Amino acid sequence: MRHVLLALLLVLPACFESRAPLEQGFETSAAECRDNIDNDGDGRTDCADEDCRAWSFCYQVDGAVRDLGPRFDSGDCNCDDGLACTDDSCLSNGSCFFQPRPGFCVIDGTCYRDRDENPKDSCGVCDSLRSPNGWYPRTNGACDDGDPCTRNDRCQAGRCRGTPYSCNDGLACTDDACRGDGTCDNKVRADKCLINGACADAGANRPGSCDVCDPNTSSTLWTLRPGCVDSGGACVELGKSAADGCTRCELSNGQPTLVKVDGCFIDGKCVAANATLGSCAVCDPSKSTSEWTVLPQSCLIAGACFGAGAAGIPCGSCDPSTNQRQWSIGAGQCYVDGSCFNSGDGNPNDACQVCDATLAQLAWSTAPNRCEIGRSCYADKQAVAGGCLVCDVSKSTTQWTAGTSNADVRFFGFEDGKVPADWSVMNSHMDVGWQLTNSGRAGGGSWSFYYGDPSKKSFDNGLANSGTITTEAFVVKAGISAGIRFWVYFDTQTSPFEDLLDVEVAPILGTGGRIWRRSVSTPQQQWQQIALSLSNWTGRQVRIVFRFDTVTLQNNSGEGVYLDDVTVFSGCQ
Repeated sequence: MRHVLLALLLVLPACFESRAPLEQGFETSAAECRDNIDNDGDGRTDCADEDCRAWSFCYQVDGAVRDLGPRFDSGDCNCDDGLACTDDSCLSNGSCFFQPRPGFCVIDGTCYRDRDENPKDSCGVCDSLRSPNGWYPRTNGACDDGDPCTRNDRCQAGRCRGTPYSCNDGLACTDDACRGDGTCDNKVRADKCLINGACADAGANRPGSCDVCDPNTSSTLWTLRPGCVDSGGACVELGKSAADGCTRCELSNGQPTLVKVDGCFIDGKCVAANATLGSCAVCDPSKSTSEWTVLPQSCLIAGACFGAGAAGIPCGSCDPSTNQRQWSIGAGQCYVDGSCFNSGDGNPNDACQVCDATLAQLAWSTAPNRCEIGRSCYADKQAVAGGCLVCDVSKSTTQWTAGTSNADVRFFGFEDGKVPADWSVMNSHMDVGWQLTNSGRAGGGSWSFYYGDPSKKSFDNGLANSGTITTEAFVVKAGISAGIRFWVYFDTQTSPFEDLLDVEVAPILGTGGRIWRRSVSTPQQQWQQIALSLSNWTGRQVRIVFRFDTVTLQNNSGEGVYLDDVTVFSGCQ
């Protein structure tokens, strides 16, 4: 019985493989081969369909169709698959039977002998008893999967599989290839060098030397070349001048040496000794090797030559006896912002500045009888805050003077670059926060408190951050007025929920509270003065806290916050 089942299994695949594809069906009877209908949908009907070739009435004899009726004539059977390893026969229903001969397999229309390997995958073999019409899978044994980047290739369930490995060395100057045995070939490219684990292009110099990458000589070692190394680390070939033009590479005692050339190095170029610039200057190494020497009775101003007395600006002329490199301004005059002014003329843009030729002829001077306190100008004896703060030029032109003898006025301009005594600064992060700086903006003078990172001009460190400045403790004296004034500059978000600056009163005893917060209407990118009352804390010892908080980590790329010229006052009568 087992042999009968095996024979049936062998018959069906052989029959089917001679017919149209399985999904198209079959013409299965004499009636279907004579009804002029495409029963199997393959586009052919009756005797034009190869499924009908076993029926005698479809045979061609002498060019005519021989119709023997709806019976099968085995003598005229036309079943032949063209394979020498099969026995071909016709069945009574008009179908064909192709039986592989003993010791053979028929796979994909080709004959194979027992133990023949699959030409595409050595893990499949012909086994005529167990799989006469398909490859029988090997489950072990060495093989080759055709992938050079796998090793230990073995047959697994009829497939050749290996263990993957990589030969990528991460270097751009090598061509990486697998050998198939677990080893690699990392060949240096023809136009590159790989020296001490680092890649170099052909012709590239070793930093600080004249050695070069020459793949034709060695792709793994620097090729030695004679030359000199200049102060910038660049190589200067023998007989060639360095970039500065004032030195040349020559042999000295058999060694390449940079030798100075007599001349001047001016504006990044070497100028030969005695070379002239126009009619007013000469390279004189005995006097200077870094700038032109100006000739007598001449001026060299902004790279141009002028003779004595020549006028270059409305109120300036060349006066060699005074200055050979700048215009000499006329007596009693100032030249500022491209315009001439006479002594006593005021700055049209700042009432606290005036032309005072006795003090400065190329800049504004502070006007007499004026105080300039935190970007505002005040006349002598001018008072604010109910008379508590007074401009008194006899005492100071840059900070307030107490208006009455009982008044307590404390001014902090930070111009010494130090955090005032008994003040404290606390920041949530070391890389960003409050610090004194003179490299940014100032409300007056040059120093101010800045919240941010001075190196980046931003308060973005990728995190939410915050910081506080806390003043010294002081008593708010009773009187007509008590308050705090300060100047502040914002370059932050205007949202009411982030980048907040609060001013808080922190009493030594009792409760305090916030007395001011930046609002959405607070101007950005300009200095402004804020004046706040401290009258609610009369008679109490307090500290003032300036608290900045980004709240979120987003939108912190602005410049930040500047705080300057803080004045605290109380006790006015």
